[in-house]
Parts: sequence; C-alpha cells; structure tokens
Amino acid sequence: EPICPYSGILPRSSGFCALVLERASFDLFHFVSHSGSFSEVSSKIVFKQILEGMQACHDAGVIHRDLKPENILLDSNFNVKITDFGFAAIQDPSASTKLYTDCGTAFYMAPEVFPKLGYDGKKSDVWSLAVILFIMTTGHPPFTTATPRDWWFNAIQEGRYDRFWSSHLKCMPNFSGSLQRLISSMLVVEPTARPTIADVLANPWFSLSPDDEDVYSDEMEIKEKMVIGALEKEKG
Repeated sequence: EPICPYSGILPRSSGFCALVLERASFDLFHFVSHSGSFSEVSSKIVFKQILEGMQACHDAGVIHRDLKPENILLDSNFNVKITDFGFAAIQDPSASTKLYTDCGTAFYMAPEVFPKLGYDGKKSDVWSLAVILFIMTTGHPPFTTATPRDWWFNAIQEGRYDRFWSSHLKCMPNFSGSLQRLISSMLVVEPTARPTIADVLANPWFSLSPDDEDVYSDEMEIKEKMVIGALEKEKG
C-alpha cells in the first residue's frame, strides 16, 4: 500500500507519544537531490503510486496538505509510502466544506491556500502533486512560490503556459509534450478547473511500453547506488 502504516504507539516520559512506522530506506528528495531527475518512464511508475495512495486518502476524506518529496518515502523495493500527515484534515467526501488553515510548505502550496479565504483541500493537493511531478522530471521546482511576486507563477496565472514552458525548456529540451500538458492541466490557478486525482490517473501519459519495467528497474538500481554513496559521504 502507498500509505506508510504505523505498527504501534510508544508513550514518552514527556507526555507525548511516538508513532512506530514501517521502515523506509529513502525519500523522494534523496533521490532527486543525490541522483538527479527521473526519466519519464520512472516518473510514470513512481508518480502513479503516489496518485493511487492519495486517491485512497481522498476517497476516505483525508486531505494531506503537505505533499512534498520529503514526505514520499521509498522502501527497499522502491514502493512508495506517503507519510507525515501532521497537517492533514478530514473532510466529508460527500460535502463541499472548505478548509481555511494556510499550512504546508511554501514551494508546494496552491495559490488559493495563501489568502485564508477557504479552499478545496482535494484540489490543493492536486496542485502540490503537480509540483512534485515537475521536480521529479526536471530536478528543480517550477517556481519559488505560487504568489504574484514569482515570474513563473505569473506566467501560469496569466494563462501564458507557452512563456512558462519556453523558459524551462531551455534547460530540459527532451521534456515530452504529453507531460507538459498533464502538468499544465494540474497547475491551473482556478481550483475548479483542475482535474481530480482520478482524472490524472486516467491521463494517457501513464501508458507504458513492454520494456519500460526493465528500464525502470535498471534506472532505480543505479539511482539507489548514487543515493547510498552520497549519504555515506555526508556521514563522513
């Protein structure tokens, strides 16, 4: 399952409790920062797992509100485990109630979260997922924050996706058109115009060829070695 399960609770002398979680080897941030961006093939397989985990959350009325690479863990078989539900909110799946707390990490927060005027948590999670996908496939964020002071966000806000992509494509010429269109559909300023996670999962970009699983396995093994080497070097 793509959600990191807990196996117990340990009471602490401080009065707080500690959750005992399933052990995961790395997080997605480790992979991007120490081994570079993912190929589109590997991005499809990893990101689909993330989406499936968040689909289960949304179906249960759970809004994460702090989705970012550091909160996406990978076990020894490269299975995704979504973690850190500290900012999560519970919403009735059949209700249209809004959330008002501007929580999360600025890089990944949707623009409607900042003004504290109320937002649809599911759609704000979709925005954060788009930022994660962009980082996975490029190695860097699409913008600094989703606020008017950011040039790249302004291009999105004005509907000038051509300007947004032409700037980024100078550094990543092999970025496919289908992936650009998927990310653009998720990075829409108007929340009601964003797709649901189910819509994203149905996107044709996720289709795989017969050899893609082997490509994925080979790439992830190489990346794992790079990450292990980098972390060992950091420890000295």
